[in-house]
Amino acid sequence: MLLTFFELLTWWQPEAAAGGGGGAASSGTAGPAGPAGMCGPGGMNLGLLAVMFVVFYFLIIRPQAKRQRETEEMLKALRKGQVVRTSGGIRGEIVDLTDREVTLRVADKTKINVLRSHIAGPEPSSSEGES
Repeated sequence: MLLTFFELLTWWQPEAAAGGGGGAASSGTAGPAGPAGMCGPGGMNLGLLAVMFVVFYFLIIRPQAKRQRETEEMLKALRKGQVVRTSGGIRGEIVDLTDREVTLRVADKTKINVLRSHIAGPEPSSSEGES
């Protein structure tokens, strides 16, 4: 059975609260719950909520979890001698690693300690512009 546009609109419309307004007496029965064999307005609301959750999961939660997993893998793969860039833009070579910190050599005789979580990623190994 094909529903008309008007039937769909009235099906999604919440029921009016009984008791306010006109002088007509309430018959004690609610209006039609929708087309025969389908859920009423309450079931439709739960269905829409489920659809919104699925869309939210695939558009927001799943990609964020993937990015976080890739970042954790990159941080675990850091090794001595690797040239990296920090989230603050400092470029340096890793000379020492701990579980929490990375020691970078940014110039001759200049070393700095940076939190491991602030490493943005490895620098591409190209000799362009370097002498």
